[in-house]
Amino acid sequence: MEFVNNYFKNHHFLEIARGSAIAFVLKGIGAVMAFAVSVFVARTLGVDNTGVFFLTTTIIFVTASIGRFGLDNVVIRFISSNASTEKWSGVKSVFASSLFIVVVLTGFLSVIVYVFAEQISLAIFHKPELIIPLKWMTIRIIPFSVITIVSESLRGLKKIGWSQMTENIWTPAFTLL
Repeated sequence: MEFVNNYFKNHHFLEIARGSAIAFVLKGIGAVMAFAVSVFVARTLGVDNTGVFFLTTTIIFVTASIGRFGLDNVVIRFISSNASTEKWSGVKSVFASSLFIVVVLTGFLSVIVYVFAEQISLAIFHKPELIIPLKWMTIRIIPFSVITIVSESLRGLKKIGWSQMTENIWTPAFTLL
């Protein structure tokens, strides 16, 4: 019984439990928001255009993921490492460098997708109706990548609530816009 009492008094356990509870609630809210976005898109655009919207969104997410170049995982590790030893200049350096690299890479990929939107739409997907939405949606690549880097940086700082809010609340909200 003593072991159990000590376990629940451990500040690490309480931190993990609190973070998990916050993440659970915010992920639930995010799931509801994502569902609301899907319903809104379906009702607003109709069946055919909803498919085009979600195909375009998938292309944008894949491009953003490639443009992050794995830095979303790197930021968690190095920011948490620097924060645990209170090397705040290291935290700032990792965050700024990662953000710069991601903006440059995703900016470059945005231009590539924009320039080759017609070829992507016709040669790969055989959907001429995808060309214009794909060109317009390229403006989402950089913001989604930045949101992910910010979210993972917050996670590295043990700001789980803010991280989940950034990832699960802002992304659907930005999609609605």
